[in-house]
Amino acid sequence: MSGCDPQIRPLPHVSCEANATPGSGITTRQVVKPEYTGPGWSGKRVRRTAEWMPDPAGGLDGLAAALALAVHRSLTGHRELLVARYELALEATRRPELRAFYDTTGAVFRDRLTALAAAFGSADPARHALSLVAWADGLMFSCVAGSYSSRPPGPDEVRTGLRELLGGMLDR
Repeated sequence: MSGCDPQIRPLPHVSCEANATPGSGITTRQVVKPEYTGPGWSGKRVRRTAEWMPDPAGGLDGLAAALALAVHRSLTGHRELLVARYELALEATRRPELRAFYDTTGAVFRDRLTALAAAFGSADPARHALSLVAWADGLMFSCVAGSYSSRPPGPDEVRTGLRELLGGMLDR
């Protein structure tokens, strides 16, 4: 698909890695094949994807800004990849080999967010990581496939929402 940025990637996207392009006739279902979900494939791509996550030294405002940038880029520059990701998630509920891949790749983000929450003084880093993922996933789904699809939030709105969520979680 066009717009695949190897530096900022919201989540692992097999359609991007398989060079699916608009009009190519390649669908998510066709792209999600065992050769795209093997251990050598997922580890390298997921490690690269997780590297963009922010450094705690930037403070809570820096964390909110970095996460908001990634979410907003997903909404505005990678909408087709978000749709493919949700299709992959649904397909993973029916195919155990995809479930294992999806869970393994997701664990990289969960672990990194858990570590970030701990670094910021979270009383319950695992629960707060889940809240961050749920917030971002809910926002992205609503703006790509839900009732907000015609009006995705701007970067300031995303940053403000994340800052409020982080402030509430971390009592700041």
